[in-house]
Amino acid sequence: MSLEWRGVSHRYGRELALVNLDLTLHPGQCLGFIGHNGAGKTTAMRVALGLMRPTSGTVLVDGHDVHRNPVPALAKLGGLIEVPGFHPSWSALDNLVVFARAAGAPARPARDRADRLLDRVGLGHVGDKPVKAFSQGMRQRLGIALALVDEPRYLLLDEPGNGLDPEGLAELRRLLKGLCREDGLGVLVSSHQLHEVSELCDRLAILKKGTLLAAASAKELLAGAHPPWRLEVRDTERARAVLESSGHASGLDDDGEALLLELTPADAPDLLTALVTANAGVISFAPRTPSLEAIYLELEECGVVADDPPPAEEAVAADGEPAPPGALTRLGRVFRYELHRWLKGKEIWAAALFLPGLALLGVWSRHRQALTEGEGVVTHTAVNAFEAAGFGLQTALASLAIVAVLVASQAVAAERSRGTLRALAQRPFRREDIVIGKLLAHLVLAFTLLVLIHAAAYGAAAWWFDFKGVEEILPDGGVMTIVPLSELKPEFRASLWAPLVPLATWVGLGFLAGVVASTGTRAFGWALGLLLGLDLARGFLHGIVDPSWLPTHHFPSLLGDSSYVQHFIDVSQGLSNAALTASERPLWFWLALALGLSLILFRRSPIR
Repeated sequence: MSLEWRGVSHRYGRELALVNLDLTLHPGQCLGFIGHNGAGKTTAMRVALGLMRPTSGTVLVDGHDVHRNPVPALAKLGGLIEVPGFHPSWSALDNLVVFARAAGAPARPARDRADRLLDRVGLGHVGDKPVKAFSQGMRQRLGIALALVDEPRYLLLDEPGNGLDPEGLAELRRLLKGLCREDGLGVLVSSHQLHEVSELCDRLAILKKGTLLAAASAKELLAGAHPPWRLEVRDTERARAVLESSGHASGLDDDGEALLLELTPADAPDLLTALVTANAGVISFAPRTPSLEAIYLELEECGVVADDPPPAEEAVAADGEPAPPGALTRLGRVFRYELHRWLKGKEIWAAALFLPGLALLGVWSRHRQALTEGEGVVTHTAVNAFEAAGFGLQTALASLAIVAVLVASQAVAAERSRGTLRALAQRPFRREDIVIGKLLAHLVLAFTLLVLIHAAAYGAAAWWFDFKGVEEILPDGGVMTIVPLSELKPEFRASLWAPLVPLATWVGLGFLAGVVASTGTRAFGWALGLLLGLDLARGFLHGIVDPSWLPTHHFPSLLGDSSYVQHFIDVSQGLSNAALTASERPLWFWLALALGLSLILFRRSPIR
């Protein structure tokens, strides 16, 4: 069992960030990943966590290729990359629970596990507070808890000490040592500060400009760098005299409070004895942790050091592993996560009140008109409930299209902006699971809003009008039926189903805008521009392009209505020349295009 990088290279444009990286992490081992900022540490960890594809090479987790077989591989990995991402208005506990549920944990065990982790990282007392009130150090601790919430076998931490005070760093070291020694986790800790990991890790991997210079025990690497010894004494003059008599040159440390000596370990005991005999008042005497530059120079002179055995030609997955979840199970988890995310917010609830309210307003407006419609007219057509409901639908569905497009555009883009997409992608899913699961959730949300609109429109119409055929009111007060009720019932049933495919098309196009955009704000702009552009195209392309190919032709909009809803209103008013709407079959092309492009772009794009 091991986590292996095999010949992994990665290129950003012309810049090579990783060069043929071979590295192994075993369970129970703490490996320090050392290198200056830009050395390629984060890139190597992103590739291992499936957040980006390598240009060449593979990453294996207990024999499973992270990119070819991500579900069992990601189930054993936990990671904290750069700034941890959370839902800011949720509590720390809710954030941990929702991601544990996404990975497959039942509700009660997920909550118990989250409680234990919060206590373990020192956040048990603030677990019910919203994350937006947390300091950077608290968010960093919560990020470590999130990396552990799926009970991984390998833990990858990118600069985990960011934002932590000295006490927090000491607690972090104790936690990571416990994870390695007691829980048997393989822990990879990246840092550009050698002293942060030299006391924690038993092995070090040194990376410079994407190239692995060394992977060996910490003791071997630190000893090979020949660091200077640091001597702190009370009587500097006596100490200098001893050093001069023994032939050891000295200089001041950077802080000016100690002496630095070029000394071999074999000479240290005799020199310490001489200093004590001379009453120099020795306070501390030990080799100073070498700098990265010193190790770089040593390795460039002596060559690459590696104590890892070469990887086997073929890796075999460990026996006795539980079967990975099936595709439907994974889709269900993403679907549940996305619904939970939106139902905890205010936007959907506001839309669930606003859109049916618009439908009520449309019906009420028709009711007000009907009160004075027959005045001064010899004959007129009585308003029935079908016609009034049509006006309510027409009023609300134009706004539903805008809401559906904008909400769907945030499915990926908003999560990308706050970093929660990265957290979701590190769960045991395939990329297509995330796309399809999220899209299905947004279709359900849109269709639910559609049902609420229909309920409000037809409920209000039943309150103020009667469901009857189209009737002409004669001068003598008599009634003549123009269109019988039996002919309106099929139109009524069709009015319930007609908006489904156009609405699904708008959801798909909005979702695609969110996949393309890099931020939530840009996704809003793309989605709204797409909606308005296609709506305006109806006028500009009239007579040039078959209108059935434009999604706006099949759904009411603020700029006009040529959809089935308008046809339904015309029939309900008794118009004999009510135009039939165009075929909806071209909409399936738009829907398939949106889904296909979303899958392709999301699979290929890195998740940052």
